[in-house]
Amino acid sequence: MFCLFNKKIKLNFAKKLASYEGSAVYRVVKNSHFSTARRGFTVIELVVVIAIFIIITGIVVADIPSFQNKSSLDLTVSEVATYIRGAQVYGAVQKDTPSGVGKSVYGISLTQGASEFYLFQNDKAPLPHKENYVIKGFDIAKICQKSTGGTVDSSASSLDIVYTPSNYEVNIGTAVGAIFYSNFDADNPDDNKMSGIEYVDIKISNKRNPTLPGCVRVYSNGQVAITNCDGC
Repeated sequence: MFCLFNKKIKLNFAKKLASYEGSAVYRVVKNSHFSTARRGFTVIELVVVIAIFIIITGIVVADIPSFQNKSSLDLTVSEVATYIRGAQVYGAVQKDTPSGVGKSVYGISLTQGASEFYLFQNDKAPLPHKENYVIKGFDIAKICQKSTGGTVDSSASSLDIVYTPSNYEVNIGTAVGAIFYSNFDADNPDDNKMSGIEYVDIKISNKRNPTLPGCVRVYSNGQVAITNCDGC
């Protein structure tokens, strides 16, 4: 009985609404929630949305290894720069130098193609070295030095960055300038010295992706920076 009553109400409403056809009231009611027409997604629309989602997901997933390699490289280059700055700080504060003995010389020794390098104090010969550093999955791809005249030379197979502070630098704790050697000899400190060098670039590359390098640039005035290996 209720169903018959409900149908009667709907019929009367439909007749009443038909009498207002073409009027503003009819248009408002027709477009209101009383209208039972509902439009859903078509199959084509769903397929297009899914295809776009798959394409975007594929691009993101494909870029993850490249992003990881770049992040690892940036971290490794930063670590190498930190170790070089550490040698500079050791030279400035004369770490582990007994009083009355004189000034210690600190240096970083690097070899092209190697995945490790080390910190030495005064002399490279005694083993073990002061500190040893390993860059797993990476190596020192190239060593470039730029002269004050603007010439870039990448023929060096090894590099020693030596910090020999003056009394003034030790007393005030200022940044110590770098001296570059192809092979530092504590007994003959004037031998194998690279003169007229503005800075050296230490090029670090991923062993699996050598085309993705990063550089640590060490200036003779003591500044250490990270660059994109322009010119090396």
